[in-house]
Amino acid sequence: MGIGLLNPTTGVANAVSGLMGERGGVIETGTTAVTGDFSAIQCLADTVFSVLTLPDFVGDALTAITIPAGTIIYGNCTAFTLTSGRVIAYTRTTEMR
Repeated sequence: MGIGLLNPTTGVANAVSGLMGERGGVIETGTTAVTGDFSAIQCLADTVFSVLTLPDFVGDALTAITIPAGTIIYGNCTAFTLTSGRVIAYTRTTEMR
């Protein structure tokens, strides 16, 4: 018996669909503060964050440094503000936590 990867009611399928953009998201190209419940942030251009809230991470902040285009930051993100760049923030659902 399989684990149900293709069954949309399983947690794994919900996690994958969230990372694949099926839950929607936010495309941000300006410096407006964004809040939400995001599972990943993809940098579409070289990006600098002035705020990047990743509550489940410890260590140094990923702010005031240039993150190269194409980088995807995975994990629970609840807020961000760009200094420069363009990103897509992929929406998470509570089933994914």
